[in-house]
Amino acid sequence: GAHSLRCCAEDTYVDCPTYEQTYWVGDGRNESLIDWVINGDPDLWYRCLEQTGQSLERSPLTESHVPSAWQNTLPAWSFLWMRSCREYLLFTGDFERSRRLLSYLRQNVAGIRKHLNAQNLFDIKAWNMFDWAAMDTPAGVVTHQNCFAVLALRECAEMAEWLGENEDAKDWRDLAATMAEAINTHLWNEERQAYTDCLRDGKHSAVFSQQTQTVAYMSDVAQKERAQRCRDHMLNPPEGFVRAGSPFFEFFLLEAAAREGRDQEFLETILRDWGFMVDMGASTFWEMWSMKGGRLTRSHCHGWSAAPTYFLSTHVLGVQPIRPGFTETVIAPRPANLTWCRGSVPTPY
Repeated sequence: GAHSLRCCAEDTYVDCPTYEQTYWVGDGRNESLIDWVINGDPDLWYRCLEQTGQSLERSPLTESHVPSAWQNTLPAWSFLWMRSCREYLLFTGDFERSRRLLSYLRQNVAGIRKHLNAQNLFDIKAWNMFDWAAMDTPAGVVTHQNCFAVLALRECAEMAEWLGENEDAKDWRDLAATMAEAINTHLWNEERQAYTDCLRDGKHSAVFSQQTQTVAYMSDVAQKERAQRCRDHMLNPPEGFVRAGSPFFEFFLLEAAAREGRDQEFLETILRDWGFMVDMGASTFWEMWSMKGGRLTRSHCHGWSAAPTYFLSTHVLGVQPIRPGFTETVIAPRPANLTWCRGSVPTPY
């Protein structure tokens, strides 16, 4: 995983060292966390966050990849960038540069508001993908994007509080609550006991996915019985549900498993899916394992796939910041059935 990340780090994080070499903003969120536990050096992370914010000079939401002559918006990547701004402050304690990022965040939240429809749902003509899988993600209202927006707003509200900007924090939490209510009103399918992937002509799509249920659960949009249903669908997708198509998406499955303390399942997922690549002779982690036509992947080195490097440090070794810059830190190893684990996690100290 560390080798994969190093191969995908140039003057920005890039998706892969060969056919694109492009800073894709969603990839960069995961790559920056992986880079931190390898190196503890925040400069490339900050450069990527700032460069993403500068794309707001021409677009209402941060763009999908920068810099580029292709002015393209991929909203899930924009919301992952928001999450990464908070994580940057949490891991580094860099209040000065985080204040600069706050101005970009305000612009991005204004862009979210600009694209709310009459039902208070995020509704945009953009590239609405999330995973390399057969999700239903047309232009318009897409459920996972609405849920990601809620999660990003709530996390950035906490960042605003750390920076003493309590008005922003309240405003962003209020907006998140409004959107969460709209999602539960318009995007929950009672018959299937799940969130539809999207709306088509105002009606629920017939497509339901593990990905959508996962983001609804992680964002706490799903509450009570719905949360339990989403959790069940996330862990054991029913027949006919779209399933994980890439190691990138499984970053979020591991995030959920770590949050819940499902330690043995967490390790077994890594052993099964990343172990498969190792067993196939990989020395770096692949982009995907689900391509059609007999090929398992197109890129054999993708930084977005190096999730175990981050989670083995923060969850299995168990070293995590509680307050910005590790001023409060938890060290709580979660070894499950491992007989040993050892390593180090960098902090500003």
